Amino acid sequence: MYFDIKIIRKDGTSYDLSKLGYRVKNFDYPSANYNHTLQSVSTFGSTLVDTKTSETTLNLSLRIFASNNFELELKRVELNRIFSSYETFYIISGRLPYLRWEVVAQPFTMPQLANSSFADVSINLTCPGGYAESVGTTQDEFNYFYGVWGMANGLPNAADLKYSFQNNTNFKVFNASVIPLKADERPVTIRFTGTVLNKLTITNKTTNQVFIYNTKIEPTDVFYLKGLIPIKNDSQDYWASNHGYIDLVPGWNEFTIAGASDFKIDFITRFYY
Repeated sequence: MYFDIKIIRKDGTSYDLSKLGYRVKNFDYPSANYNHTLQSVSTFGSTLVDTKTSETTLNLSLRIFASNNFELELKRVELNRIFSSYETFYIISGRLPYLRWEVVAQPFTMPQLANSSFADVSINLTCPGGYAESVGTTQDEFNYFYGVWGMANGLPNAADLKYSFQNNTNFKVFNASVIPLKADERPVTIRFTGTVLNKLTITNKTTNQVFIYNTKIEPTDVFYLKGLIPIKNDSQDYWASNHGYIDLVPGWNEFTIAGASDFKIDFITRFYY
């Protein structure tokens, strides 16, 4: 039984493989590629001292139909264009339309068969980041009916998920990822507008991390904390901070805001699986 696969390029160009005459036989994606470092510290076993993840490989198998050999060759050229890998692109399965993988294609061959009306091709796709990511961001409405979010996104049942807070100095933010969202690896963008007379302090009480911006913010300013870099009105202000940063652990993160009035703060991210 065939199902749909979409390829979306970084420029927004989208290819629906089934509509183009490519039938998806299999789309197999593995778990994260964990690399464990173990150390022998006793007679009876070892201790896990470090774990990292590296790139992972997805396999896509297609059956291609054509009316003659010439059309089959045109399909070969088109397929090379679709999976051109001078830059990464996204692949989305019709079975999980709310997850996507950022990938590049490894070299593949489409067999040339005499007097055949179809051909099979297998394409290995390297996902450098090692994880799928949500199609939706925290700026999208959390509603399963729009096809942006689904059961596999790990959203808590009956929870009122919020990522925008107005004049609220104590709140919680949920990270639905299976990994921490670290400022130096997969940063959450924090956007702030409001009034700060002297010093803005953002604290993640769950991780015991404190970010301090040691200068005023006017109501007309737009301030961002993008990973490790504070930015006000498109100008980097790393010098004006305590050089702190904010991570989000999986699950709930409890925040406090100090030094601000008449403000709004937004947390912008995707989730990773």
